[in-house]
Amino acid sequence: MQQLITTPNKVKCINLDWFSVYCLEPKGVAMNAAYFKRLGWSVVEREYGTPQYREKFTLMNGRNPFLEIERNPYSLKQNGGIFEPESCHIRLANRTLYQPKPVQQLTSFIIKYGYEYRGISRVDVCCDLTIFDNGMMPQDLANKYMKDKIWKVHQSKIDAHSCDGDDTWRIPIQLGAHGKETKTGRTWNSLKWGSPKSALSTKLYNKTLELESNTGKFYIQDTWVKAGLCDLQKVTYEYRNPKTKETEIRSKRVPVVPGSAVDHEIPIEEAKKIDVWRVEFSMNSEGRKWIDLGDNHVVDLSLNAFDNLDSLAATFFTCSEWLFCFIYAKWITKGATRIKERTNRCKKLQLFNTKFLHSHYKPQRQTETEDPSRTEKIMMNRLIAKSKDENLSEEYREACHQVAREISKEHGEWWLPDAENYDKLTCRNNERERKADLEAARPRSIEQFRKWAERQSEITAEMSKAKIDRYLAIRAKVNEEIKKQIDIYKKEIDNLNSRIRRNQIQTDKDVNELHNIFGDPF
Repeated sequence: MQQLITTPNKVKCINLDWFSVYCLEPKGVAMNAAYFKRLGWSVVEREYGTPQYREKFTLMNGRNPFLEIERNPYSLKQNGGIFEPESCHIRLANRTLYQPKPVQQLTSFIIKYGYEYRGISRVDVCCDLTIFDNGMMPQDLANKYMKDKIWKVHQSKIDAHSCDGDDTWRIPIQLGAHGKETKTGRTWNSLKWGSPKSALSTKLYNKTLELESNTGKFYIQDTWVKAGLCDLQKVTYEYRNPKTKETEIRSKRVPVVPGSAVDHEIPIEEAKKIDVWRVEFSMNSEGRKWIDLGDNHVVDLSLNAFDNLDSLAATFFTCSEWLFCFIYAKWITKGATRIKERTNRCKKLQLFNTKFLHSHYKPQRQTETEDPSRTEKIMMNRLIAKSKDENLSEEYREACHQVAREISKEHGEWWLPDAENYDKLTCRNNERERKADLEAARPRSIEQFRKWAERQSEITAEMSKAKIDRYLAIRAKVNEEIKKQIDIYKKEIDNLNSRIRRNQIQTDKDVNELHNIFGDPF
């Protein structure tokens, strides 16, 4: 597991988000839901199957899904179809993919129960980030692409277009694009190249925005926090019920800039929110061992290409060199016609820096704690509210607090807002991460030690420079604020002096008028 980071804003989390394989069951054994129940597995059956299979069920690992099995095919070869009678598809559950060594877990399962492995049917490799290595924001990349300011080199067929007022060039495309109209213009939050039936497809989308409508995937946000991609902040916001039209104050967790989270709830307007984007490659190549991307770029679709983090990262960056390659738009005029310049004459947009691969990505796994259900979250929040109700007895409040603690402990004390628990959890997580960092960085040979020492010196220099730059930037900002405040004080003093002078002139004038009327009393 790679633990080295250059700068916090360029950390990346590389993971699998879908992994399914095609297998054959042992002949003469009906490995259905009842079979695994007899072996002691907790099984969740679905009442209906899929278009290809009659049966579908999930094997559970405690309270969490481990993998899904589709079996008993409709279309058999003996009847002119495509499947053997023993055919089945096994897919790792999404949560399992964010646990340590998911492919190795699947391999062990296949070997243990005697399945005959035939090949990978689908795999999704993804990278979560907040900024590309060249400093470009993902949002800017999406907007510039839809405005024809940059072009995609390969896999560029799309059928949506934003010409930004210039209608002289239209490109026929096959792209799924989603966005919204804002006061500053059109903003895109999701782009997809390739169709669902394509062997390869590419996606760029705002993962934070997607997770706002899918609150069950807390483990993905957990990987971001562990990698240093962002922090999670509990915020309050005003919710308007669309049915009753009533408003109420609710709480939720949102990703914020690393180092900006505090141990208490704050209004959502005060949170330094950050968007995490995802670059995702989906490969569907059943019955083949590899995919030829062209130009000597080959993606191995064997299990070895995904069974460890180094291989996974290498697979992702191999795909990115070919499937996520962009160039700056350049136009030429031939007579009255405006056409695109040749691709090889346009400047390449280098989004990823793979020269220092190990110091630019940090795959991380989520904790083993379980996600709280909606019912548990509601129950825990009600108990916490009761524990703070001064109208209730001390014994009753303490009991409510204790029950809330027990529920929270099942989920890593993540949702309990007590400052003491936050501090305790933070210290424990920091210590755990420090030990993991030391273990991962521990050299096991002379050559590894040499490389490790070189990386440490590079990282130390980069971190020192980053700290100095950050201090100078903060100091410059503070000095600027002080200067602005001094200017404000100067203006206030000038205004006060001006008022004093005007008052003195008016006073002298009033005294002279009284003297003229009444004369000198002395």
